[in-house]
Amino acid sequence: MRAEQLHVEMKRQGIEEYKIWASIHIPNKPKRTGISLAHKQIVEWALIEQQPEVCIMEDDVFFPAEDGFQYFLKNKPYEYDLYLGGISRGDIDADNITRRFSGMFCYFIHEKFYTRFLRANEDLDIDGAMGEIRGKYVVCNPMAAFVYPTWSDNVNGMMDYSHLLQNREVYGFGTVISEEDSRRFSDFAKSHIKI
Repeated sequence: MRAEQLHVEMKRQGIEEYKIWASIHIPNKPKRTGISLAHKQIVEWALIEQQPEVCIMEDDVFFPAEDGFQYFLKNKPYEYDLYLGGISRGDIDADNITRRFSGMFCYFIHEKFYTRFLRANEDLDIDGAMGEIRGKYVVCNPMAAFVYPTWSDNVNGMMDYSHLLQNREVYGFGTVISEEDSRRFSDFAKSHIKI
């Protein structure tokens, strides 16, 4: 279902060219290791192909605004290591920088950061490992992307991260202040699920 929903979201955002990479499952290892390696396989490809940057999205990415992806692109800074479409946890400073965060559901990675990214500790969640590496992590603010309430392979169950949006501004939705706003965002996101 998530793959079909991803196709719907890409079409809704006008994204016509994209590649879906296989997930990675490693017996007797935590799922986060496979998730980390799945992200790294794309970055390794970008390194080998000498791409100046690559945009990576997880299959549960959701752009609340109809022009959310264009907004994300329009606000991409010139200088960054990671440019994040949104985050679920972590502080964002006045310059839209975060240092420790969760949420790598939509991001650009710059070529100058590929090698450091590929050395990230695979025993940690990939986003948690970024906190160990340190880099210039810029968040699109207001956030252009988040995740649908859906099945999470990482926790092996249904997850709705909408409650983590409190005190954040979301492009195409507005500012999430209260628990009621979080529930409204969750319902709003669910209303966009077409599969």
